[in-house]
Amino acid sequence: MAKKDIPVVSLCGIDGVGKTSIFKHLERDPELKEIVYFVGRGPSMAESTIEHAYPRQGNIEEWFVGDFNHAMAIGCAVDYVNYYKNTIQPILDSEQNQYQLILTDRHTPCFKAFALINKEPSKIALDILDSVPSPDKVLFVTLAEHLIRQRMENSADEIHEFESASCQKKLLSAYEKLFVEAKLDVEKVSNDGPFEEALGKVKAVLQSYI
Repeated sequence: MAKKDIPVVSLCGIDGVGKTSIFKHLERDPELKEIVYFVGRGPSMAESTIEHAYPRQGNIEEWFVGDFNHAMAIGCAVDYVNYYKNTIQPILDSEQNQYQLILTDRHTPCFKAFALINKEPSKIALDILDSVPSPDKVLFVTLAEHLIRQRMENSADEIHEFESASCQKKLLSAYEKLFVEAKLDVEKVSNDGPFEEALGKVKAVLQSYI
């Protein structure tokens, strides 16, 4: 049996917009689970090691300037590319599988955007991320800033330092820069209204590939 090309669609966006919630709902959809291969965020081993071991000055700006950002960008890139090669690549290479589409919660554009927060982005991180193909389609989930704050305040999880408004504004600007410079097929999906509307928009895009 000849290997078939399987398109890859990826959910991206800044923190708190609801991309993982959309992913998890679709993952349970009986119409999709037999034909869509769902790939969650994946491990963050190198990223976590660097975050907790790197000698920092305690300044939130370290997330988007200087060596700490460079180190974190490289850690994120190593984590994701390793995950891609062990999780997504085998499905793409298989000559026998039932899947018609791959949906990922995050992909290389997410981690490239983090690297691009820095005015002098880590070339090492970007080169590592360029070692695997970009997704065929990026669904960029958006949510108004005040709604993001509401979601985070209502969450049982502790708000991470990088989830602060200042860091996320930098990340959003980096995404916008990436989408202008990179040759990516990007479609924005607003989550400002009822959750079911955003969910339906994403599902419709997936069904267009099936």
